[in-house]
Amino acid sequence: MVRTSLGQTRFRFGVFEVELRAGELRQHGIKIKLQEQPFQTLALLLERSGDVVTRDELRSRLWSADTFVDFDRGLNKAINRLRERSMMQRRAHDSSKPFPSAAIVFLPPSNC
Repeated sequence: MVRTSLGQTRFRFGVFEVELRAGELRQHGIKIKLQEQPFQTLALLLERSGDVVTRDELRSRLWSADTFVDFDRGLNKAINRLRERSMMQRRAHDSSKPFPSAAIVFLPPSNC
């Protein structure tokens, strides 16, 4: 199960392991290439596992205040990249629960 604590830098859930300091995602011990924004999205969702993470919180984590970007498109792209990397594939238990245009919550698989 994903356990969070202040300052935690390593998370394990299912067949995945995330090392925040190294910026690494591994599946079955094999490093998976992941760009910075999808990785930072995953990091915030793991740090706040089980809690609602608002789109504004994600915006603050991914882009500085003086950055002008199509935020919705950028965030959707980051989430889709996570799914492409098998992080959030839809199964009987979906590990990513969207909330209407406002937030996302990450629920680790129940078999962890």
